[in-house]
Amino acid sequence: MQVPITSKHYGGKNYDAYVSGFEPSLDSIFVYNETQLITETITRMKPPNKWSLSVNAGVDYGTTSQFWMPYASGELTINNDKRLQLGIEGGVKKNEVTNNFEPFAGAKLKLKIF
Repeated sequence: MQVPITSKHYGGKNYDAYVSGFEPSLDSIFVYNETQLITETITRMKPPNKWSLSVNAGVDYGTTSQFWMPYASGELTINNDKRLQLGIEGGVKKNEVTNNFEPFAGAKLKLKIF
């Protein structure tokens, strides 16, 4: 007596299946997931320069009179990448010779190393 052996392939969009034998059962199946490629471009903008305005008060040590002398000032600063600061300063400072408060102005350049 001869036994009938059958082999069949079943396939679709997402799978391939093969069966064979007498009263066949599943031999193998391959399931294909849909692949979707998503591309997203991220543009990093350089943050704008930040301006700051500060009011300062304190004391300075006089180089000729060797006294502590009070001062008050205001400062306008632009910060570039938090490493370089450039600013202008103006205010009043006690003159060490005349002992009167006199106006002063100046420029500042700061560079952070760390």
